[in-house]
Amino acid sequence: MPRKLSKISPQWWDYTTLDDELIRDAAKLDEKDLSQLSRSGFEVVFYD
Repeated sequence: MPRKLSKISPQWWDYTTLDDELIRDAAKLDEKDLSQLSRSGFEVVFYD
């Protein structure tokens, strides 16, 4: 299935081309979920 056309620039892909279900799932992530995404070479840091 091809990607949706970008709402920002049809020649490119960006967050508007992502699957709607993926966007809904990402919106459900809380602070604890996000901090658990850290791994070697990718650190999640929060600034207050």
